[in-house]
Parts: sequence; structure tokens; C-alpha cells
Amino acid sequence: MLGGAVTGKLAEARSTGVFALDPRAVKALVDETNTASSTFGEIVTAMLAKNPSARIAAQDVERALATGASVVAGGAAIIEEDEEDEAIAAATEQRRAAEVKAAEERRQRLAAEAKTAEAERKLRAAEATAAEEKKQREAAAAAEAEQRRRAAAAAKAAEEKKQREAAAAAEAEQRRRAAAAAKATEEK
Repeated sequence: MLGGAVTGKLAEARSTGVFALDPRAVKALVDETNTASSTFGEIVTAMLAKNPSARIAAQDVERALATGASVVAGGAAIIEEDEEDEAIAAATEQRRAAEVKAAEERRQRLAAEAKTAEAERKLRAAEATAAEEKKQREAAAAAEAEQRRRAAAAAKAAEEKKQREAAAAAEAEQRRRAAAAAKATEEK
């Protein structure tokens, strides 16, 4: 308000956003106030110091206005923020570069993890396929063994039937001969 009173242009009219966050508007107000009045410029400069702990208290402003005493040792001090802004910008750029690098490293790590997970998935799929193929081979071997067992059982049954039939035929032949012998004995 003091700077606006001295320069004739309110602080609110100097910025479209938050005045305190617009370093160009703050610097312009400080420069214009210093140009208009070194006493008021000194007070405005001290009030708008970038570092909050370096700003003067309300009692100091009141005392300076009432007595005309200096609020800054050595007279008016114009805050030059360009070097500070450049340092902040450089630090911000370094931080962004570090964030980009960290994001890229994270992306690479996630890609490697995804690749490893895919390889593990393929390995599990191959193991499952091998297990299924082994199961199918075992089932085929069991089916073949069962088929051989049944064939052997059928062959054995056929052999036994053949032997029974042969035994029955031999017994029938023996009975026929015995009957023929008995008939021949009777006829005599």
C-alpha cells in the first residue's frame, strides 16, 4: 500500500496473479518507489525483501514513518534478485533433470522387471506344457499297456477255449470209440 501511495499505482494493479509471487512486479514497485523517494523506497524495499526473515516488522515501519529513521543500515537498499532468480532457476533445472533421469531409470527398471516377469511366465508355461505332454505320454503308455494286457488276456482265453474244445473233442472221440468197441463186442 505504501509503495502504491508513493508511485500512484496500487500493487494489485501491477500483477494479474498474486503480487508477492510475481518477482518482476515486486522489483518494478521497489524501483519506482526508490526513484520517487529514497526514504519510502528504503521502507518498501525492506518490507518486500524476498527472504521473509529479512523483512522489517510493522513496528519498524511505524517508527521509520514517524521518525524518519533509516530501516536499513547504510541507507536505501535496492534488492537485486536477478542473481538469486538465476540460481533458483538453475537449481530448479537441475532438480528437473534429476527427476527426468530418475523417471527414466524407473522406467528402465520397470521394463526390466516386466521382461523378467515375461520370461518367468514363459518358463512356467513351458513347464506346464512339458508336464501336460508327460501326462499325455504316460496316459498313452498306460492305454497301450492296457491294450496289450487285454490282447494277452484274449489270446489266453482263446487258447484255453481251444484246449477245452480239443479236450471235449478227444473225450467225444474216446466215447465214440468206446461205444463202437462195445457195439463190436456185442455183435460178436
